[in-house]
Amino acid sequence: MTETTAAGTRRALIIANDTYDHTSLSQLRAPEADARALASVLGDPEIGGFDVSIVHNASSYEVQSHIDDLFTESRPDDLLLLHFSGHGLKSDSGELFVAARNTRPDRLKSTAVPAHFIQECMRGARARTIVLFLDCCYGGAFGEGVAVRAAGPVNVMESFPAGRLEVAVDAR
Repeated sequence: MTETTAAGTRRALIIANDTYDHTSLSQLRAPEADARALASVLGDPEIGGFDVSIVHNASSYEVQSHIDDLFTESRPDDLLLLHFSGHGLKSDSGELFVAARNTRPDRLKSTAVPAHFIQECMRGARARTIVLFLDCCYGGAFGEGVAVRAAGPVNVMESFPAGRLEVAVDAR
């Protein structure tokens, strides 16, 4: 059951890519299981109360369509969460891309999902509250050049009080 109140709807899109067509991208073990575990917690009405969608091993076109839908269909009081688990790749110019099933490392612009696409979707969203989790290599490059829309400072501990959610940063 999705939590819908006067404060809006909680919607989560979990993208998990662990299988890749291109032989230079190694197959991953954890994304699918991680996606199911996260969806279970987020979708639990006693914990997250999110309406959760999982996209598993999709093409770059499919991934972009789901991301676009998440942000385009939002309302100001919605809480949106986007989680990506899979390979992250950087172009020769340093631009971050998240890999989809059909990604070719030698053709990132046409076969992967550019971080700037996700950023543009986030900026265009009507929702004022957006949470992004990137479980991929080079995820820290996502923030380069991002303008944040906020009425004031963002305080993670206020948003997620102790005991309800633990926050971890992993830069392996």
